[in-house]
Amino acid sequence: MKRLAIISLMSDGGCHIAFLELHEELLHLLGQVELIHSYMLVDRREIPEHIDIALIEGGVRTTHDIELLKEARSKSKILVALGSCACFGGIPGLSNLYDLRASLDYVYRGTPTTTEGVIPHENVPSVIRVAPISRFVQVDLQIPGCPPEPEEIKEAIVSLIKGEVPSQPSKTVCDECELGPPKEKPRRLRKIYEPPEPDRCLLEQGYFCMGPVTRAGCGAKCPRIGVPCDGCSGPAPKALDQGISILDALVTLAYKNIENFSLKQHSAYFYRYTFASSVIEDLLRKKLRERR
Repeated sequence: MKRLAIISLMSDGGCHIAFLELHEELLHLLGQVELIHSYMLVDRREIPEHIDIALIEGGVRTTHDIELLKEARSKSKILVALGSCACFGGIPGLSNLYDLRASLDYVYRGTPTTTEGVIPHENVPSVIRVAPISRFVQVDLQIPGCPPEPEEIKEAIVSLIKGEVPSQPSKTVCDECELGPPKEKPRRLRKIYEPPEPDRCLLEQGYFCMGPVTRAGCGAKCPRIGVPCDGCSGPAPKALDQGISILDALVTLAYKNIENFSLKQHSAYFYRYTFASSVIEDLLRKKLRERR
C-alpha cells in the first residue's frame, strides 16, 4: 500500500480542507493508501521516512519552510504542489511588491502597534520573499486552485497509486464557460458590484475576468453564477506568464481603459495568485541580487 503524506508550509489549511471535502470518497481513497502524515488527521509531528506521495500545501515564506520542504523532498518519491500557494506563491506573493524590511517595520513598528516595536530575530526563522515550492525543490506534479478541486486531488492520487501520469487540463476557464469567449469589445469597464447581464460573456460586458488566461479544471464555477474569474488556478498551459497574457488581451479589447496602468495597483488583478512566480518577480529578484 502506498504511503501518503500531506505537509503544510505557509498555509491557511484550505487545501487540506479540500482534500477532506472528498467526504465518503475519502474513505474509499484511504482504503488504497496509508495516510502517514496530516496535521488535521494524524497525531504525528515529525515527517516520516519512505513517503511514496507527498502533497505539499502552502508556499515558502520563511527559512523554516525551506528546511521543511527539503526534508519532505528527500523523504518522498513523488512530491506534489497542492494549491496555488505551493504552485505559484498565491495571494501572499503580492507582498513581494513591497520591500521586505519596510513590510516588517510596518507590522512590528507601525502605528498603532500591539508589539514592543521590536522585530523578532532570536530563535525564530528568518522571513524571506514569498516563493513557490518549485524555486527550492523539484516538483513532480502541480494541482493548483484556491482551493484545488477535491475531485482533481482524488484523481491525481489514484493515478499516482497506479503508476500512471495524472491527466492535466489543457484548456482555459473560458473554454469551460458557457458564456464565453468574448465576441465583441467592451464599451467600458464595470465594477464587480454592478449586476451583469445574464447569458453574456462577462469580459465582453466589461468585467475584469481572468478566464482567457487561466487553467481550466474548475468548470468555470464563478463565471457561471455571474462572478468574474480571478485566476486562482494559475496560468493556462500555453500562457508563459498569467499577468502578461491578460494584459496583452486587454490591450486588444480595451486599451483606452487601461492606459493608466500601475504595477502595484493592478497586480492584485493580473497576478492575484501568481506574482511570486511571474516574470516580473524574476526581474525583481535579479535586481536585488545585483544590489548585494
